[in-house]
Amino acid sequence: MPSIALRRVGLLLPLLVAATACSTPDREAEAGAMESPELVADEGSHEGLVHGRVTMEDGTVYEGRLRWGGDEEALWTHHFNGRKRGDPWGDLLPRGDAPDASGRPFLARFGDLARIETTLREIRVTLKSGESFVLDRFEADDLADGLRIWDDAQGLVDLGEWRIRSVEFVAGGSGDGPRPLHGTVRTAQGAFTGFLQWNRKAGLVTDTFMGVIPFGDIAAIERRSAESARVTLVDGSERVVSVDGREPLAPRGVYVDDPRFGRVLVSWDTLEGVALDDGGTGPGYDDFTPGGPLEGIVTTRTGEQLEGRIVYDLDESQTTETLDAPWRGVDYLITFANVAAIDLPDGGDGGPPARITLRGGEAVELERSGDLGPGNAGVLVFTQGAAEPRYVPWSDVVRIAFGG
Repeated sequence: MPSIALRRVGLLLPLLVAATACSTPDREAEAGAMESPELVADEGSHEGLVHGRVTMEDGTVYEGRLRWGGDEEALWTHHFNGRKRGDPWGDLLPRGDAPDASGRPFLARFGDLARIETTLREIRVTLKSGESFVLDRFEADDLADGLRIWDDAQGLVDLGEWRIRSVEFVAGGSGDGPRPLHGTVRTAQGAFTGFLQWNRKAGLVTDTFMGVIPFGDIAAIERRSAESARVTLVDGSERVVSVDGREPLAPRGVYVDDPRFGRVLVSWDTLEGVALDDGGTGPGYDDFTPGGPLEGIVTTRTGEQLEGRIVYDLDESQTTETLDAPWRGVDYLITFANVAAIDLPDGGDGGPPARITLRGGEAVELERSGDLGPGNAGVLVFTQGAAEPRYVPWSDVVRIAFGG
């Protein structure tokens, strides 16, 4: 069995060169001047790949397939990340009743977005539902890495973040493009199947495992240790890939867009193996229906039930946002549209694991941390006919049943 040893210096040097090129401010390549292995990938319908219309500061407009950072987020199921500015719900709280909820993370699938607009200090993200969020310009890593576009008329162009004024998302699907990376990830807690982002980055079959083997040539990856893995190729041959030092082969973990939940992040230490397959092109832009406000019934420790619109953790207010919490090496990012109920034995303060019942009837236990931990800022409920919302501290919440 051939073995490939990858020394850290050898790996990092080309990566650092690429990273430096991608992060240069106001960098814009000449149209068609760059080459990409994706240009010779599978032909056919590729509605699962992000498409958009980009307007630059000088009025130039590009339209075509998009990839953030040049080699990162590429699918409608992938997430755009940022950090919200301010606390839009703070003025509705009784003074001194709740912790500060300003500066919370923003996370949304590209398929749920209508457009992104920029100023020198802010980014405004508008969902398909019409709801808008203002993000801190200096804490939006996805935009900071720039944007690569396969323009329908001019070919491949790399755009620096500071020249971009807006991105309007549109359905695509024709022309050349690579297949998304898809497979099943096995863990001791069970298996997760869906589109993958290896090390939170590689999401297409034209991307490479450790910069050596194209994912399109791989049938399976088996974890051997933190530093090595057995790779089975589609032709049946096997290789052992290893790195020197202590850094894992996927130090940031592997995202799986499992439709039951939305998305999970499996750490390398938890991952046992991955079987890759052809999952097709993935859902297109029009498959993501507009979300809406969270609604449901909050049950308190005293048995009181409050029904109406819900703002969870004084932060999440839309069905397209996510409930984030871990369980034994797997971080769950469950789209609220997939959540039927949250049950908290002994209330939100602590105790046994929380029980999350999904729309499909499946239930999972999650640790009392993240959005289910003591740092949760509590819940606002806009009951019908009330002049002001009711605030329920997280410690008083025992159950939330969501409508839908």
